[in-house]
Amino acid sequence: MLDEIERIKQNDRDYYEYLYLGKPVGLGTDVYNINLMKQVSEIPKDERLTYMYFGLDTGHQQSATACLCFMVTMKYGRALPNVYLLDTYYYSPAGKTVKKAPSDLSKDLYEFETAMFEKYRTPVRNRTIDSAEGGIRNEYFKDYGIRWKPVAKKLKNNNDGICTEPSSRRAFLCVEYRKIT
Repeated sequence: MLDEIERIKQNDRDYYEYLYLGKPVGLGTDVYNINLMKQVSEIPKDERLTYMYFGLDTGHQQSATACLCFMVTMKYGRALPNVYLLDTYYYSPAGKTVKKAPSDLSKDLYEFETAMFEKYRTPVRNRTIDSAEGGIRNEYFKDYGIRWKPVAKKLKNNNDGICTEPSSRRAFLCVEYRKIT
């Protein structure tokens, strides 16, 4: 446990001060610290591929649809996994007079997932979608019998880095995450 605390302290001082010193550091809406990300040309051969994960944020009239494919790996002798962004599907309807329908996007997303599976031969552990999106989620299930899991958006940000749950008096930081380096 002390090794984990020291690792967080060295890698992300703000997160360390929030988590272990109780300081309000204003993490805001950051999901991750981009400075902790490293570009690699391939997944190292000594890492075992465990699962793929997909994350989907959809748009329709003007907003883009983006689907990210992640790989989680484990390395012998290491307690924490590594996470790799493998590829991204991206479609922007901006400026198009005829936009893709949910049935078109469903097909595109299935082909993207199939291509990732064919390339890496690793099972999909989870598919997470924006909870406000129902059209593509329903179309995908109708077409392929596979359900995307919606994100539970229960917390509201009051712009000072603190989130409050409407049904509770408890306060939470909007971004509670474990950094993997």
